[in-house]
Amino acid sequence: MNPFVRTMVYGLAALCVVLITASVTALVALKGAGVISPERIRDFLLSPEERSYISQMKARPAEAAMVREAPGLDQEKLLADLAEIAGARHANALVEELRRRKDSFDERERWIEAREAEIRAARTDLARIGRQLDVKREETVAAEAAAQAERSRFAQMQADEVSRTRTQQDTERARYADLAKLYELQKNNAWQTLRKLEPREVARILDRMDPKKAANLMMLAQQDVEYPMAVALHRELMQLQPEASSAEQLKRLAQLYSFMKPEQILPYLKSSDPQQIADLFKVMAESGSSDKNRAALLGALAKDDERRAKQVTDLLQPANAQP
Repeated sequence: MNPFVRTMVYGLAALCVVLITASVTALVALKGAGVISPERIRDFLLSPEERSYISQMKARPAEAAMVREAPGLDQEKLLADLAEIAGARHANALVEELRRRKDSFDERERWIEAREAEIRAARTDLARIGRQLDVKREETVAAEAAAQAERSRFAQMQADEVSRTRTQQDTERARYADLAKLYELQKNNAWQTLRKLEPREVARILDRMDPKKAANLMMLAQQDVEYPMAVALHRELMQLQPEASSAEQLKRLAQLYSFMKPEQILPYLKSSDPQQIADLFKVMAESGSSDKNRAALLGALAKDDERRAKQVTDLLQPANAQP
């Protein structure tokens, strides 16, 4: 608090105390001097008529006290009053019981109304949820129908693409077959053109040619120093027609190698692992290649790489072993 305000408050309080003390002191002094008395104050406050009435009432003589006679006791009336009082109490008790029951019924009714309101709200929520589920169900059905239509369209596109691819492959095979016939007519002179093509294209043409004529061209490829493609051609022939089984590819190679000498076949096997060579030997045996040719090829392989030849022999041993 501000010191000035605090000083003013204390000063006013002290002044009030001084004034009250002076007033009480003055009243006590006036009363002691007889200047102020209750009668003078009363006469000062009352009107002349009121002062005259009070004087007359003081001068009035005293009156005798009125004595009332006690009435006699009426037993029948007393019993009637008691019965009335008892009936009134019983009635009050009944009224109080009825009031309590009514309050209980009112409370029960309010509870039932609250439960009914909750049930109505729950029914409203259930109806809203049911509508939402119907909308979701319709959306799901529509989404499934759209997805099914999309799947059907994609399946049709795939079928069309497969059909188109097969048509292209058939057309390409027919074209390569026609080229193979033309190169067959050219005999050894065909290699002058084939040597400048990619190994993959040469492999496709050789695949459509007569095995003996194709083997003759492969021998020319092995002897060609300017355009060496023997190993690459072997790889392409191994990978040719990926939709065909490996057994059919090996059978085709075995037929080609059956018309070639071992030293001519050996360059094509440089990039093959022992298992592939062993499989090739088995297919050559099944396709009618003589034991002499296969033994010569294995001997040539041993001269080139003895370790790999031993691995091939170990792989072939279970099949050649006699019981």
